[in-house]
Amino acid sequence: MYKKEPIMPLLISHRMRGFDVTESSLEGLARALNSSFDGVEFDTRVSLDRTLFVNHDPDLHAFGGHRLLISNCDARELSNLVHPVTGKPLPTLREFLAIASAHQRSDFYICIDIKESGYEAQIVELIKTFQLMERVIFFSWVPQALMTMHAILPEAPLYFSYYPVTGRIYLLALKARAQFIRLYGSLMRKPNRYAQLKSYFHGPFNSDIDDLCNSVGFETEYYSMRLPEGKFGEALRKSNGGVCVDYRLINKDFGRACRSAGFKLCCYGVRDNAMIKKIGSMQPDIILTDDPDVTK
Repeated sequence: MYKKEPIMPLLISHRMRGFDVTESSLEGLARALNSSFDGVEFDTRVSLDRTLFVNHDPDLHAFGGHRLLISNCDARELSNLVHPVTGKPLPTLREFLAIASAHQRSDFYICIDIKESGYEAQIVELIKTFQLMERVIFFSWVPQALMTMHAILPEAPLYFSYYPVTGRIYLLALKARAQFIRLYGSLMRKPNRYAQLKSYFHGPFNSDIDDLCNSVGFETEYYSMRLPEGKFGEALRKSNGGVCVDYRLINKDFGRACRSAGFKLCCYGVRDNAMIKKIGSMQPDIILTDDPDVTK
């Protein structure tokens, strides 16, 4: 059974930014656990030998400038790479969960953003190993990951991350922009973020989620003119979860639409107390912030 829902929104540290010189570090997690935050959010990536690591990007560019894809390296290779500033290797999900489990704070939420689908059972196995079942919340830009997780762990709250778009013309403009940048990077032989990015654009939301291929080694972005529908939307509601969006792209009407559809709302991109006051009218259930000094 999950804990009784709080009246105030949960204040969650996004990637543990500000708690260490690098984001999503073991040291940052330890400091966040000793802060006033209600939890932390971090991202999972899968190595070549199916070991789960904690990193936001599919490559290690942010981890000391390495341009290696995590999915192309085995666990030993990744463990031998150390950050040039901290001298520490890339942390594994097992290491993260071990620290969270050992801490005395039983009211601290562990929010896992699943960046790549197909390894949900491994994540659940680790969560059960460290007895964190009542404290975990799942996020993902990959609908299949959330659908699979709901089938394995139906009581866990699920939040779908996507970009809400108003108007079909704007949706088509975003699609054209993504295609142009990808083509330009290919012609110029220059590495760019679109080489490792899969973008999906929908007017009416694709309720069957049958058009997404393997997400391993990529960053996924989803754009839609509507809230999740069909079986996917029902899974989010049954899990007592909802949607996760950039607060700058929404307003009070979006918050009302979420409540009307039975979805909870998570806002990210919040960086200071002034922003928290600004989004209060949207009545978010979770606030993801990059600033360790913000308060509710």
